[in-house]
Amino acid sequence: NPFGDFAMIRFSLPYATPVSLKVYDVSGRLVNKLVDGVVEPGVHTLRWEGKDDLNRKCASGVYFVRYMAGDYIASKKMVMIK
Repeated sequence: NPFGDFAMIRFSLPYATPVSLKVYDVSGRLVNKLVDGVVEPGVHTLRWEGKDDLNRKCASGVYFVRYMAGDYIASKKMVMIK
């Protein structure tokens, strides 16, 4: 799933629950914390602009998004190409 300027990240929740959605680089360093708190139920779409927590553009390469909601944990690989 290569992307250029931004990546769309979708998730859905059946009920309000604490959610953590973070982006990491290939070395495991935290790049950006997109969500860290209670999220209401429904379908949610986030747009990651390929920037770190300090709003600096990230380099092209492989990134991982880690999603945790309640007991559910998932990771996905993303490839940013500029």
